[in-house]
Amino acid sequence: MENLNLIKKIAMSFSLTTGIDFDDLCQEASLAYLQAMKTYDPNKGKISTYVWHCVNNRLNNYLKQETKNKALSFEDIEISLSTKQIPFWEKLSVDAQKLADIVIASPDKFLKLRKNHRLKAIKNEIHWEKPKFEKVLNEIKLNFS
Repeated sequence: MENLNLIKKIAMSFSLTTGIDFDDLCQEASLAYLQAMKTYDPNKGKISTYVWHCVNNRLNNYLKQETKNKALSFEDIEISLSTKQIPFWEKLSVDAQKLADIVIASPDKFLKLRKNHRLKAIKNEIHWEKPKFEKVLNEIKLNFS
């Protein structure tokens, strides 16, 4: 595998930003690489660019699937956060603690909403851009599970 370093670099980047195990991501990235080699056409561009896109797309899909599989109920997260469990609370970044504090301060405000509207209401309350909000929410979920 001539692009092993590229595959590892992409997997490490995903691992550092999502908290998902590097070995799992590396395995998914390797599978994406093998699949990409079946469809690569050297006349259409550099192999490294093609590999990067294929691996990146596969890992994004893997991340989405992992998020669905590890989805916790909002009530479970809220109950855990309301106790500010140690060391759970200390593991959270300042942004994650801020997000949790918003929910803890007004749990009824969010719990009365239908499940699919809760996260939107919290996002509107904190006024963060979508990528930052999703990253912080993912951090809470990963530390909670």
